[in-house]
Amino acid sequence: MRAREASACRSQAATDAITHDHPHLTPVPLDPPLPIRTVALLHREGAYRSAATRAFTDLTHDFVRTRDYAPPT
Repeated sequence: MRAREASACRSQAATDAITHDHPHLTPVPLDPPLPIRTVALLHREGAYRSAATRAFTDLTHDFVRTRDYAPPT
C-alpha cells in the first residue's frame, strides 16, 4: 500500500470515529486527508495514581477495546 493510500485509510478511520455515535452524520472523504493524531496515557511506574486517574485509564482502555481501534504499530 502506498503512503497516500495508507494515509487515506487512516483518515477514514478518524472520520468513522467522529461519526460513530452520530448516525445522522455522514463521513465525507477529504483530499488531502486529515493528519493522524495519536494519544498516549503516560504514568511513572510505582507512582501514586488517584482513583480518578485509574477510572479514566480504565474507561479509556474499555472505549478503545469496544470500538475495535487498532493498537499502535
